[in-house]
Amino acid sequence: MLIRRSQYIVSFIFVAILTGCASTTPTKPVSQAVAPPQKSQKPEPQAQAPRSESKHDLSRYIAWMQKAQLVYNRFLAVLEEYQEIDLVSAELMQKHIPVNQANEKVRHHIQAVKKKFQEYRVLEKQLVLPDLKSPRLSRNVRRTKLYLETLHEQAKQGFLQSLKLYDSASSGKPVSAVELAARRLDHYIAVLDAENAMMRSSSALTNAKQPQHHLYKSIIASNSAAVSILRYYLDKIEGQDTPAVIYIQEGQTNLSASRRANTQGRSVAQFLAVKLSNQKASRSQAEVRNTMVRVMRSYQESFSVEESVANVMDTALATLETDNEDEDVLATVAPLIQQRLTLQQERQALVRSVADRL
Repeated sequence: MLIRRSQYIVSFIFVAILTGCASTTPTKPVSQAVAPPQKSQKPEPQAQAPRSESKHDLSRYIAWMQKAQLVYNRFLAVLEEYQEIDLVSAELMQKHIPVNQANEKVRHHIQAVKKKFQEYRVLEKQLVLPDLKSPRLSRNVRRTKLYLETLHEQAKQGFLQSLKLYDSASSGKPVSAVELAARRLDHYIAVLDAENAMMRSSSALTNAKQPQHHLYKSIIASNSAAVSILRYYLDKIEGQDTPAVIYIQEGQTNLSASRRANTQGRSVAQFLAVKLSNQKASRSQAEVRNTMVRVMRSYQESFSVEESVANVMDTALATLETDNEDEDVLATVAPLIQQRLTLQQERQALVRSVADRL
């Protein structure tokens, strides 16, 4: 029984890790999270998929989502590369480098962008919709594929805008710092929106009895709060007079959702850790059990990290209210995001070690 339960737990965590969790067309803000478990409704340690979804469907869905993740990763690679062109434009505008050196740098980045675009297109063409009997999973893959198809045009237009901006900077035409700042904010918003879209797709195999389900909700909500902050600054740069209170309220709603997800997820992870710890097992089974307990403890650490992210976002929102711009506030998030990724990688290694023994 312990081995079977462990297999269920391994399956949902493994799927979540493989399909990506926090590695960005605007998406609706997340304003709700699952309510904390009631005493009469304790979460169970097993994480079975709905009965209407066969193992055959689940296997094909997981394989397809892994391919979709590769397409998404190539999109991010293109974005990162053409952002480098914007940085060269900024250096040129500030007269930090001569034109000939800037031209050499940009030629290198253009070739890199073209190569990554080609890789993206190859992977995108290989992303054929799987034959699934489950209506829910079928809808999700169609929705994800349609979204991924929009990323190509988004990346193409961004690349062309970067080239246009550099052309102006290198030919001596006036390029404002405002335009460069707006490009940078657009880039960050695109990344966050894409990450949220992929996490929503990845969460199709999770439910409220699994900590990964709540981790997705928490990160999506905090990402949405960050987008609200970035959009406020973007509007301000572009001369829009949207009241700050609108972005503040939107951000606070998302942070409340993130905190509810953290509370719920921490409770689920704690329950599963205790439940597994109390399971009797042979020596070989105990090794699997103890590893899965470590996975649940890792989830608890992750929810603490996400709580810290929400606290930083709260501080950032407060700067909007006082109209006091402080870039160091959002910079504080960087080490927290690194902790988020480190914990995810640790769970990945733990789960794979268990999967190899089952």
